[in-house]
Amino acid sequence: MDEIGVHWCVVGDILLAHYSIPKIMGVSVIIIVLFWRRADNITEQDIEICVLLEDLHCIQEAFVAMTEFCFPFRPGRSYYNRHLSQYLHFRVKNMNQCFFLVPAPHYSLHPGVFVNIMQPLDLAFPLLPLPHYIQGLADIVVNDGMDNNNFLTQITFLIDGVDIGEDCCNMYLDGPSLEFVQSISTPSAKKVRMGLHPKYEGNLTTYIHTR
Repeated sequence: MDEIGVHWCVVGDILLAHYSIPKIMGVSVIIIVLFWRRADNITEQDIEICVLLEDLHCIQEAFVAMTEFCFPFRPGRSYYNRHLSQYLHFRVKNMNQCFFLVPAPHYSLHPGVFVNIMQPLDLAFPLLPLPHYIQGLADIVVNDGMDNNNFLTQITFLIDGVDIGEDCCNMYLDGPSLEFVQSISTPSAKKVRMGLHPKYEGNLTTYIHTR
C-alpha cells in the first residue's frame, strides 16, 4: 500500500483486536464459524483495508495486477460480514488469508480522519484513532436505523470492552451519534447486557471487573 502512495488503515474486527476489544462467542457460534471456514478453506480473519473513495479504483487495479501476491476471490459466506459483499475480495497467494478493500464512506469515515492516522513503530499497519471509528460506526447505526447488525455489534463490543461511558462520549462524539452511544453505554444498559449470571456480579461490563 505504501508503494502505491495512498492513505489507508485497517478497520473491522482486526482494528478491534488491536485495541484488545474482547468478543463473546458461544459454543454453537464457534461450531458454525468453524464449519463455514472449513467449507471456505479459510482459516484466518478477513482483513478490511479502508481507503479514500477517490483512491479505491486505482488500488483495486493495483492489486488485480499483483498476480504473484494475490488474486480476486469470492466473498465469504459470513452473515456477520455480509455488508462487505459489494466490495472486491482478494486472497493472498499460497496463504489462507483474505482481505477486502473498503472505501472510507462505508464506515462513515470522512477524508479528514486520515490526517490523524497514527504510524506506531511497533505496528506493520497505520492505526486509526478509536474515537473516529466509534463516531463513524454510530453515524451508520443512527442514519441506517440499525439495519445492519455488524456495526451495532462492533459498537457494543467497544462499549463493553473498554468501558466507554459518558465522559468519553462527551469528549469525542457529537450529534445524534453522541445521544445513541450514551443511551447504550449507561451503567443500567451495560447491566442489562450482562444479565443476572453470578459470574458478572460486581462487574462494570460483561468483560471488565470492578476494581
